[in-house]
Amino acid sequence: MSIFKESILVLGGTGFIGRNLIKSLKKKYKISSISLNQILKEKKCSGVKYKRLDLRKKNNIKKIKKNYDYIINCLSFNRNQKIFNFFLKFKPQKFIHIGCSGEYGKIKVPFKESDKCLPKTNYGLSKLFDTMYLLNLYKNFKFPVVIVRLFNVYGKDQGRYIISEIVSNCKKNNVINLANGSQTRDFCHINDISKAVNLIIRSKNKRLIGKILNISTGKETSIRSLSRIILRKVKKGKINFIKRDLDKNSILRSRADIKLSKKLLNWRPKIDILRGIDLTIYGK
Repeated sequence: MSIFKESILVLGGTGFIGRNLIKSLKKKYKISSISLNQILKEKKCSGVKYKRLDLRKKNNIKKIKKNYDYIINCLSFNRNQKIFNFFLKFKPQKFIHIGCSGEYGKIKVPFKESDKCLPKTNYGLSKLFDTMYLLNLYKNFKFPVVIVRLFNVYGKDQGRYIISEIVSNCKKNNVINLANGSQTRDFCHINDISKAVNLIIRSKNKRLIGKILNISTGKETSIRSLSRIILRKVKKGKINFIKRDLDKNSILRSRADIKLSKKLLNWRPKIDILRGIDLTIYGK
C-alpha cells in the first residue's frame, strides 16, 4: 500500500456541508479547502490547508496550480461553468458536485433522478443549470462528474436553518410562529451524507460517473411533527402554527427516491429523525 495520501480539494469548505465533509475525510486524505469566507479558528481541522479565494473573479481561479485526485464542489453561488471548465484540464479521478432537491421543483413524490425538473426558485434553477452543464462535460469530454443531490440537510452547529432555528428558540423558551406545518420534507443528517460521499470517493464502480444520485432518507416528516419532536426533547418553548395561504410555488411535499444510491453505492441512511434531533441538540 502506498504511504502517500490521495488529495482532495473542497470548494466551499468553510460552509456547513463542506466543514463536515472535511472532518469525515481528513484522516484518510490530504485535504485543501478554497472558500469565499474565512473559517473560524475553532472550526478548523488540523492538517487541512485553508485558502480564502473568491473564485467568481476571473483571475483568481488561475491561482489554483495543483492537481487533485478528487474535487468536491460545495459552492453555493450561481452559474459556475467557468470554474467547471477550468478543472477539465486537471483530470481528477472524480468531480463530486453537491446539488439540491430544489432542482426538482414542484413535482410528484418521490423525486427520482430521471424526473423532469421544474424548479420554482432561482437557487434551484441555478443548481439545475450547473448539473446540466456538468453532465454535458461528461457527455462531451468524459469529465468524471458525480452529482450528489441532497435534500434537507441538518446537524449540529448548522446556523440559520429550520431545525437549528427551532432548537435554538426552544432552548431560549421563545414562542415560535410557523405557517401551516403540513408541508413535508426529507430530512437527512449530515453524518449520513458524509458517509455517502466517502463511499463515492472510494467506489470503483464506473457506473457512478455521469450519474445523479439522490442522497437522503426517502422518508417524509411534516414541519408540525418535526416541531413536536423538538419540543418534547428540549422541554421548553412554544410553537404556534398560523393559518395562512402558502405561496403558489411552495413545495408541499418533498421525498427522495434513493433506490439508485442504494444500488450503486450499497449505501443506507442510518440516522432517523429522532436520533438526528438528539445529535443536533446534544452533539452525541
